[in-house]
Order: sequence, then C-alpha cells, then structure tokens
Amino acid sequence: MPDERANAKDCRRSSLATNALPRWVRLTEKRTIDHVFSATKVRRVFGPLVILGTPNELEYARIGFAVSKRYAPKAVCRNTIKRVAREWFRRNRHALPSYDYMVLLRSRVKEPHLLRQRLTAATKVLQTNH
Repeated sequence: MPDERANAKDCRRSSLATNALPRWVRLTEKRTIDHVFSATKVRRVFGPLVILGTPNELEYARIGFAVSKRYAPKAVCRNTIKRVAREWFRRNRHALPSYDYMVLLRSRVKEPHLLRQRLTAATKVLQTNH
C-alpha cells in the first residue's frame, strides 16, 4: 500500500511538472521588464488586453504580466486573468517567435471567460506579424 501511494504522488508531481510554466520563460527581473516597456517593437491590442513584445537573443519566447488594481480591483479577478494568460502562453509558446512579451490590461474585464478567445486570436496575429 505505501508503494502505491508513493507512485501516485510521483505521477501527480510529474504531470504537474509537465503542465507548469517553467520559471526560465517568465520575465521576473525588473531590468528585463523595463526593457520590454522601453524598447517595444510589437504592440497589439485584443479587447481589454495589450501585448507588448521585444525581440530577445534567446531561442524561445518569455512572458510577464502587469495586471493593475485599477482595472481588476479584486485579487480573484487579477489572478484569474494571469492564470488564463499563463495557460495560453504555456500552450502556444513554441509557436510564438522568440520575443519577450508583457501582457497588460487597458480596461476593466467584464467577462473573464472571453479572454481565452482574445488570446487565441493573439496567437495567430503574433505568429504572422513579426
């Protein structure tokens, strides 16, 4: 019985690890985030979302988020927006060019479930317009 529990835990960990967004594809340093804002080459608007992009020297895309209280006053809403955007990026990062992206809000989100549709449209635009 203990072996079965250990195997189940390992299985859960491995599935979580494969679905997680690795830290190395997230913009976590202030200087890289500032660089995206100051040297933006791509700016696309998808409803309440704005995606900024700057080419990077790496072979993969990276992402950061800036979701302010001004447009999403409740933490639940801010976290939902970031979670949906992370999921979109995790699924599509291999199809995107090697840019550093920042996802921002420019207005209040009235229907968070529509963000998935907006981000799906963003994938097609970002693939073709670089």
